[in-house]
Amino acid sequence: MPLFYFHLRTPTGLDPDEDGLTMPNIETAYLEACASIPDMAIDLIREGLSPMPYAFVITNEAGEILMEIPFAERLRDPQRQIRPKQTTRARRLSQEIADAIGAARATTQRSREILARARGTS
Repeated sequence: MPLFYFHLRTPTGLDPDEDGLTMPNIETAYLEACASIPDMAIDLIREGLSPMPYAFVITNEAGEILMEIPFAERLRDPQRQIRPKQTTRARRLSQEIADAIGAARATTQRSREILARARGTS
């Protein structure tokens, strides 16, 4: 699985993520970042800071910027906020799709083998 880094852009600069997280894809990384923004915003507010100028900058292992997610974008429209239930559901559905694709591939392979045997006996 690819490694994604979640750097935090602050009003004073970029706070780099030194460790990163392995995720199946950029979509999952995006959902993870969006899910953590409300909690981080609460922490910033408790510290007397506005979360609005903050953003996640997601990069790959090569340091290439894949996407930037402004906190303001996620906090201004409550309808767009990703809730943990939705994130969990998305992960579950993603796994179910992957399992279905795997089963379809296995069935296709078995069908090819049966067809090859049938052609060999004709």
